[in-house]
Amino acid sequence: MKIEDIVEYPLILPPRDSGLNYRKELDKLFVRKGLVYRVIMESSNVELSSLYSEMGLGISFASIVQELPVMKKRKLAFIPLKQYFKPNYLGIVTRKNTILPFYKKAFINMLIPDIAK
Repeated sequence: MKIEDIVEYPLILPPRDSGLNYRKELDKLFVRKGLVYRVIMESSNVELSSLYSEMGLGISFASIVQELPVMKKRKLAFIPLKQYFKPNYLGIVTRKNTILPFYKKAFINMLIPDIAK
């Protein structure tokens, strides 16, 4: 699917003044391609935006980890936009020589499976 196809649908985007860089990048892409798009709603909450998409209100944009087990249970389709945007990277920083408690390991494994063994 191309960005030209996506803008045919109502869009759920983060607020312009939210400070989230990808909203600015989306707006620049739309302008560069000369695309007219319709924002049906602005939401700064990724979870709510995905819920609105799941309800059929529109297409939302977010930086998320698609492989998260919780995402596999959702009725969502993921459209990669790597041809338009550089990939984002997730970094996890801990104190050197620290043994992580089980709940921190579980959280990290939720974000990046099999990393916190």
